[in-house]
Amino acid sequence: MMIKIFFLFFFLMVTLRITAQTYTVPGAQIQPAWVFPLWFENADGQKDTLYFCYDSTANYPYPDTLFGVKLVHDDPSVFNMTFDALPFNDTSHLKVVALTEDVLSSGVSLFSQNVILPLILRWDPSVFYSDSLPYPDEDPAPRAEGHLWFDLPTFVDSCSYSVPILMTDTSSPFAYCHKADSIVFNGQYLSYLVFSVHPWKGIILNVTYAAKEEEIKVYPNPFKDNLILEMGNTFLGKLQFQIFDLNGHRTVEQAVKTSTSQIDVSSLLPGIYCWLLSGENKIIAKDKFVKV
Repeated sequence: MMIKIFFLFFFLMVTLRITAQTYTVPGAQIQPAWVFPLWFENADGQKDTLYFCYDSTANYPYPDTLFGVKLVHDDPSVFNMTFDALPFNDTSHLKVVALTEDVLSSGVSLFSQNVILPLILRWDPSVFYSDSLPYPDEDPAPRAEGHLWFDLPTFVDSCSYSVPILMTDTSSPFAYCHKADSIVFNGQYLSYLVFSVHPWKGIILNVTYAAKEEEIKVYPNPFKDNLILEMGNTFLGKLQFQIFDLNGHRTVEQAVKTSTSQIDVSSLLPGIYCWLLSGENKIIAKDKFVKV
């Protein structure tokens, strides 16, 4: 049974790569090597699209008209999204950016005009699997992940403005906030946004949790020097308890052999962390906690 599940999962991931969409930049004389559309929809149904692109020969930060990176004028009375500059009535702005590998992870700022919240941002997660990205092949995982920063008074359900939203269809065990294919922005008004693309940092592909929330307990939260892990004997086996900081760096790792374990975390600095209990390449449970 496990072998069948493995091959089914592998087949689905391979199929995703084969059927990944390829998008083009309208009006470009030469298409960039990689095109990632960001589709926005205003609360009243108005839509706009920005094109975040990569090409090793791009002439960033200056407009590169060959790739369709050119200043445009939009109707100032309707909903608009732009790169890098506020869209004033008499100011040209960008709908397309083409970046080199050196600045993909630096990202770009996004601004809005005449936005009515809630605003929906959608994307195609299959594009993160593209062989055109200059990042290592992590098959069957994606090559890349998107990061989306926002600021108050904008808010996103279950997310904090102090850390970026992880944009990918493959969950990361240390992601503070993860969205698979869309983000809904709410609040009094939309702050500036910052979008960037980074190499995929996930370590576990199976995102089906084996345990229910009440079956695994990790406490206290907040904590100071020690955590207590409690679980039923059903989950005992070759288990690992790991702690990651918000940058994805593993700070603690301990084998779990009993239903009750004490985890020494006295060496951690105060802050927000993610704990992960895993075994046989499967997430048993995970959650966030605070070190004081």
